[in-house]
Amino acid sequence: MLGVKPIGPEGPVLAQVPHLAISLSAPGLLPGVIAPTSLEILSPRLRLVRSADGSFLLGIEGQGTAAGDILGRLVTDLLAPPDLSRAMGYLSQVRITNADLKLVDEKLGTTWHAPRASLTLSRDQRGIAGEMEMELDLSGETAEIDAKLGYDRQAQKVELGASFQDLDPSRLGAKELPIPGLTGIAVPLRGTLTSTVDIDGNVLILASGVTGGPGGGAGADVSPGPLAVQWLELRGRAEGGLNRLVVDQAFVDLGGPTVDLNGQVY
Repeated sequence: MLGVKPIGPEGPVLAQVPHLAISLSAPGLLPGVIAPTSLEILSPRLRLVRSADGSFLLGIEGQGTAAGDILGRLVTDLLAPPDLSRAMGYLSQVRITNADLKLVDEKLGTTWHAPRASLTLSRDQRGIAGEMEMELDLSGETAEIDAKLGYDRQAQKVELGASFQDLDPSRLGAKELPIPGLTGIAVPLRGTLTSTVDIDGNVLILASGVTGGPGGGAGADVSPGPLAVQWLELRGRAEGGLNRLVVDQAFVDLGGPTVDLNGQVY
């Protein structure tokens, strides 16, 4: 369907979706229930916000809070167990394809833009499984990010895993980063990031494995002056609600001198 315009109960247009594909349940149609089993939104302009309190809001860019409510209700429907007594209880998958995505992180104090992003969320009896691919525009350079998530409905926790390459921390424009010590490093990085988050958005554990080089370093958290980094490797995790940092390895080759550290920080 092209140019879909959901209408509110009092008549106003809540949002405009350029292209929407819907699959309906054949068993649901027998008793006269129009029950979608999958929805695919193609080429939308989306806005994902992480607020200062850790909560998330996904909406359609430039279309107000009502459009965000529509996407929020889709996600809420997926969070609930399948329920064939409700029309939306048949829904098993939501796909967003070829989206233009703006990411606003109020906690980190920055905004990013992904001109190409795709997301798939699939529901089952245990919870939700998701996959995401996006190309992040960092001041003209592109970083490729692939992510997977799993939501356990009973445990009320989300397991996140992401891999990335060609990610330059100095171009992220954030006041701080999830991996301590990277804010001032201008080195193309590749690696993985895994995390466990509760339903309220609180990060319970965060682990990373990162390699990169060559490049440079600057900033108070790296050195008083510039550094020439030939190679670096970081492996560690933050635990206890991010109150304890465990460094399994922090190795930096400065083109002669090297630094090799491990330990714990409270």
